[in-house]
Amino acid sequence: MSYKNNILEINNTLDLPYQKIIYGAPGTGKSNSLRKEVSKIFKDFIIEKTTYLDQDSEPNYWSVGCTVDEINRAEEMLENNEWFTNDSKAIDKIKNEVNIGDFIALKSSFVKERSYSVSRVFGIGKVLQKESTNEGLKIEWIKKYLPAKEFENIYLSGTIKRVLTHKEIIFADILNLKNKIIQSEIVSSYERVTFYDGYTYGQFVGTYKPYMEENEIVYKYVPGPILRLIKKAYEYPNKKFALIIEEINRAKVDRVFGDIFQLLDRDPKGDSEYPISMAEELKEYLVKNLEEKIYQNTVMEKKGLYLPNNLYIWATMNSSDQGVYPMDTAFKRRWDFEYLSLNQKEGEMNSGLKIKIDNTLYDWNIYRRVLNDFLGESGITEDRLISPFFLKEKDFDQTTKILKENIYTNKFLMYIFDDILKHNSRLKDKIFKARNFYIIFEKFKKNESIYTDDFIMLLKKENNSVGE
Repeated sequence: MSYKNNILEINNTLDLPYQKIIYGAPGTGKSNSLRKEVSKIFKDFIIEKTTYLDQDSEPNYWSVGCTVDEINRAEEMLENNEWFTNDSKAIDKIKNEVNIGDFIALKSSFVKERSYSVSRVFGIGKVLQKESTNEGLKIEWIKKYLPAKEFENIYLSGTIKRVLTHKEIIFADILNLKNKIIQSEIVSSYERVTFYDGYTYGQFVGTYKPYMEENEIVYKYVPGPILRLIKKAYEYPNKKFALIIEEINRAKVDRVFGDIFQLLDRDPKGDSEYPISMAEELKEYLVKNLEEKIYQNTVMEKKGLYLPNNLYIWATMNSSDQGVYPMDTAFKRRWDFEYLSLNQKEGEMNSGLKIKIDNTLYDWNIYRRVLNDFLGESGITEDRLISPFFLKEKDFDQTTKILKENIYTNKFLMYIFDDILKHNSRLKDKIFKARNFYIIFEKFKKNESIYTDDFIMLLKKENNSVGE
């Protein structure tokens, strides 16, 4: 199997961190920010994959005449992807001996001045179908020679005859194509995986999994996302590849990475400084799925598994949230960190989004900032404040851009009461006119004010009311 890149190589000289983590409070747009950055840098590309099919038997090779009723019909046959004859003996041969997949040379032959013979070949093709009348063949003409290609001292006789000698000369242009399939394939330059509590080394790197084959359970080694990308990076050293890990600290990263942790140290060229020895099943996977030359130039040369300099691992992390695990210092030392502040990406949300309070419309981000000021000044930590992407644009009416009532009450206000202010009655009194959510809910349904005068005054002070 061979491969041929079909597009220009990607510039591999950008100054990019090999491992980085974008961190910040939940809903600050970390995933969206990383997605946009990745889509600009890591481009999918197209390869042409060539496969040579194994066949139980060699196809037959035939020479066929292009003269019918003493007229050379070569151009007609080539144009119409066919070959035909009115020779009864040739018709019998077609019926009984010619097979789909055989190759033919369309020819005419003559003896020149009694000194030597000449065969002219107008085309070489592959038999696709026998005509129902058995008087001809449907042909895929792989090579067309107009003017004809001449072969001296070779005489191809008869209307149809199997070529046994001179085959390598007559069919030289297509012998390497006889069982060849060329397919275009898109190679993805990155994979995305989400860590969660319970995510394992086997899922990340690779493990045996059961499959049903012919009513029997068999086990096959299935590579994980990191191993799939390592393989790609070995195969295409002039392309960039990235593994994107969402929510990296929702799993126990020391257990998930295992011995891959050691590969995170990069040398000045960007390769892993300390390659690791491989388990037998991992080694067997790479031996089977890499071309021998690639395996020799990568794993064998480095004497172990390593991260090449065209493979990047980027991740997102909630700086503090429920259900996350701490990372040890040794692990964090091997990553670059990029902080995304609470309001840094708020401009990426539709600026026309609004919230209705006491029959007055306010800009959503203004309302969110004022609420966060109240919460933050009272000691509420950043991870529990209202981030720009806490709500999605679909939570707002498509026409009016106003926050939908059911989202406002059942999602937003419920979060404020149950998650942020559940045990903070003093802060509830600063923002709302009642401590119990059911009272706030009933007031809202009656179109009564639910916020304190101080809170409303601060909203109006921002002078961003846009009217009803």
